[in-house]
Amino acid sequence: MTVSHNEQGICFYWIIMALSDRKRRQFEQREREILDVALELFSQADWESVTIEKIARAADIGKGTIYKHFSSKDEILFRLTMQFENGLFSHLTSDYEIVDDDLLRYMRSIIQGALQYHRHHKQYRYVVEYVHCAAFKERIDHSWFEVMDSLNKRYEEWFGPMLHEAMNRGIITKRSFRDVYIGFYTSLQGSVNMIWAEKDWMMAQPSEHLITIITDFIMAGIIGTPKAQNQ
Repeated sequence: MTVSHNEQGICFYWIIMALSDRKRRQFEQREREILDVALELFSQADWESVTIEKIARAADIGKGTIYKHFSSKDEILFRLTMQFENGLFSHLTSDYEIVDDDLLRYMRSIIQGALQYHRHHKQYRYVVEYVHCAAFKERIDHSWFEVMDSLNKRYEEWFGPMLHEAMNRGIITKRSFRDVYIGFYTSLQGSVNMIWAEKDWMMAQPSEHLITIITDFIMAGIIGTPKAQNQ
């Protein structure tokens, strides 16, 4: 059977596409492996001493291979933080559903879920804390800063309407949305820092019980009191 030039061209095209797709998958797989190795090194107390050379040695590859994927140590730290943040957001928005239109129960479940997620992903602690500090943000590429800023907006655009709806229904005290959101956010971040740091008072009771206590406290702040309504 004779194959036309057109058919030969189509076959060649799909061969090239298959090879390109395989190379892309290999490239992405190597990138994931580098990030996994880097996270393991950055999860240790001496994380600040980790260099590109140490990551390459632990991954059993050359430094040049790492630079094919990442421009610097900062980019690796940034990518790991985005990996953590995207995982957290996906967990909260996909794994929890409102039941019987109960907003308070739903908010409670996602607050508790956020705290548990941080506890179970403590290996990201040093990376996330460092990338979110002011010194890092001041020196990074503007495009990275925009990505980080969009994360905060994404959470506010998702959680904010719940607070507005709860106020409109009268199930939480109506007051400044900004005040409530700032109080909620800072309480959550402070709790996360304590969970990650494992201070002595945290070790006195089981982690699950402590997360319940923290969730109760944050929810009490969100619900507010009748007195706040008159201020």
